[in-house]
Amino acid sequence: MQRILLFVLVLFSTTVHSQITVTSSSLVSVGDTLFTGIDNDPIDLDLGSTGPNQSWDFSQLDVAFYNRTEFVAVPDNDESDAFPNANLFVSTGTVGGVYYRKENGVIYEEGRSGLDPLTNEVPLSVKNTGVAIYRTTPLEYEDTSNNNYSFEVKFSGELIPDTLLENVPITPDSVRITVDNTREGTVDAWGSLELPDGTYDVLRERVTISSETVIEVKTFLGWLEIDPALLGGLGDLFAPTSTDSYRFYADGVKEVLAQVNIDEDGVVTRASIRARDLNSSAIVLRPDESEVFVHPNPSFGNVSFEFVNLKRGYYSIQVSNILGKRLYNQRFFVDQNARINEDLSFLSKGTYIYTITNESGERISTKRLVILTP
Repeated sequence: MQRILLFVLVLFSTTVHSQITVTSSSLVSVGDTLFTGIDNDPIDLDLGSTGPNQSWDFSQLDVAFYNRTEFVAVPDNDESDAFPNANLFVSTGTVGGVYYRKENGVIYEEGRSGLDPLTNEVPLSVKNTGVAIYRTTPLEYEDTSNNNYSFEVKFSGELIPDTLLENVPITPDSVRITVDNTREGTVDAWGSLELPDGTYDVLRERVTISSETVIEVKTFLGWLEIDPALLGGLGDLFAPTSTDSYRFYADGVKEVLAQVNIDEDGVVTRASIRARDLNSSAIVLRPDESEVFVHPNPSFGNVSFEFVNLKRGYYSIQVSNILGKRLYNQRFFVDQNARINEDLSFLSKGTYIYTITNESGERISTKRLVILTP
């Protein structure tokens, strides 16, 4: 009798925490709107190990804001003509967006439209060459994937400001930028994931995305590759990159349920989770929308400056009293998103003004900060 009971208990636990298969029901479709909560400074997030029957607890993530992403039908305009096979679209701003093709349980990225990466003024449509997989199903434990794709941007040298080419020894007729990308994925674990809104049976995929950029100029000698360093600070945007992340999927839940980015040392740098219920005070941004805000506000002094979707570079935080006297000033490097935690408890109770400026001294944001007495 004891053996039968033990067998039943083992069978029950296996059923509850068994390995899953992520099917095409988790793929987005036209009409889906997703809200993704972002924590730019996750603390004590344990990623566990590889293998079956793992357990992860992300219920204590400090979500400061949410990105809103809408998947819609491909717009009927001239830009879309470059992507005849696309059947899904995500806008990335007032100009352009990402074009996808969904078929047979796979979503491919066809390409993008938007402004050129050098001057940020010339509208371009860029089609991917190769296999650019955005999502694939079915997905099971120990599945692996490896795909490569590239895209090319070409435009006249006359459109490039002289200040960008002042270190280039020749005047180009045209400029060509080629980006080669590689995506490697391995489903290395399965188990249960606890989020603020519940617990899910999930698969975990480790994903590495690498890119290399070649910049060429065309002269009477033909196409010549140039060193990105000749473009000054802008050249940093074209340096080789490699990003690692862990992505958690639950069957029937649209898109990635949770994603954790890590640096080259394996340290967690950013975490995001899908959100179903948002309260009225939630800060919701479009993926292309830039913002800087402070929380909590009012505060007893310990505050977080949240930088969202900003251009890569140095920024300064200044806090002044209402008479304009500067009481605090710090300079930080921001790579698109960052959270800067500061102790301003030395400030007396009252209302202050905080100002964010970029490297050129331009004001990005100016708002009020209220300090309370504990």
